[in-house]
Amino acid sequence: MPQDAMPPPQAQPHGAMAPPPAAHYAQQQAQQQAQQQAQQQAQQQAQQQAQIQALIQAQQAQQAQLQAQMQAKAQLQGQLQAQQALQSRLRVVVPAGVGPGQPFRVQLNSQMLTVTCPPGVQAGQQIHVQVPAAVAAQAQQPLSQLPPQQQPQPPQPPPQPQQPPPEQLPPHFGNYC
Repeated sequence: MPQDAMPPPQAQPHGAMAPPPAAHYAQQQAQQQAQQQAQQQAQQQAQQQAQIQALIQAQQAQQAQLQAQMQAKAQLQGQLQAQQALQSRLRVVVPAGVGPGQPFRVQLNSQMLTVTCPPGVQAGQQIHVQVPAAVAAQAQQPLSQLPPQQQPQPPQPPPQPQQPPPEQLPPHFGNYC
């Protein structure tokens, strides 16, 4: 065999021929690139799945928070309804001299209640007042206002002791020098 001649390719099992070294190297690089791309795709999918899971968990947390708020609101509404059930509405006539925002007193049997005149209401008009049901049950007649003279007056300052007038001296006492 001459020295410049290439050795004959060695037979591969099943009669296949071994690829030349450059083709074998290119094939290995292509396989490595394919593996790297597959790994990158798998990592991207894993990241996307993690993001989706995080979003789902955040939505579940928001739903739980909303449910808790709704339950708290329902509980407060139930308490308010129970409280309102213990209240009764009675009619009252706003007395003379009372205007919007001003308090006035009403008497219900032996109970004295302070009521604030609502906006837009004038003396002589009827308003509805919420009173405890127990107080309303004792009422045998509608609420009546106290007569104007019995309306509470603002506190007055205590009377000042009167000072005696300065002594008057006879006119001849002041003329001496």
